[in-house]
Amino acid sequence: MNRRRVTSLFKSGVGEKVLFTLLVCLYIAPLWAFRYVPTADGPSHLANAAIIKDYRDPGATTLREYYVISGRPSPNLMYHLSLVGLMYVFPPLIAEKVLLSLYVVLFAAAGRV
Repeated sequence: MNRRRVTSLFKSGVGEKVLFTLLVCLYIAPLWAFRYVPTADGPSHLANAAIIKDYRDPGATTLREYYVISGRPSPNLMYHLSLVGLMYVFPPLIAEKVLLSLYVVLFAAAGRV
């Protein structure tokens, strides 16, 4: 590819969008490269989301015996509720990766505005 063509791609904005997309994909790649996302509290978030998801299940009497879902907002409530919604579509480990990938994409997109 010659220099003039590369320059015209970046002047038209196409090259910048392609570069941005490639960089976002590079940031997301480590999330998907391994079976588990290496976080300190990720497993507890997954467990809490699974409890919330299964809490109303008629067979989950043990969950209702030991846990009470509070109506008060908690610091991680939106994360847990988003994860619960994704767990209806994906298995827990994939749901976590989808949600974290969405965070990365939205964070990067917010920087472009």
